[in-house]
Amino acid sequence: MRRLFVSQELLDGWAEQGKIELSGSQLTILAENRSFELHPGAHFLSLAAGADGHRLVGKVKTESQIRELGAELYMNSVLLGEDAYDVQPGFVAEVADPPAPADAKASVQAATDAPERVSGRARTDPDLAAQLAIERQQVEEKAALARFLLENLT
Repeated sequence: MRRLFVSQELLDGWAEQGKIELSGSQLTILAENRSFELHPGAHFLSLAAGADGHRLVGKVKTESQIRELGAELYMNSVLLGEDAYDVQPGFVAEVADPPAPADAKASVQAATDAPERVSGRARTDPDLAAQLAIERQQVEEKAALARFLLENLT
């Protein structure tokens, strides 16, 4: 899974422009009619005090991951032991990674080269066909979110 961070300000702007719809923790990109689950989180921008012993600067964490570390999130800051961080609040969308090109090619090749004979007709393995459909949908969802982000981040 790949995590994409979207700041609160960016979400607000997209919502005002009518590009997205938010319903609970669901973000729907209206032009693509695709939905993604959002989790509250933060992008660790800089170290305000301390030594960054946890190496969090530049990372994105969900609120639950921040709590698991034993840290406290308050507005634009995170306190973790003696370390204080400046963070950008926002949301994390989890998007499935597409299959590696070699794996996808091998799956398609296996589906087309090794047909199973049933009643004198060739057909592909239904489990393989279902897996290919899932992988295709994951690739399409990732591409849709990436397209939307690229078009709207400027």
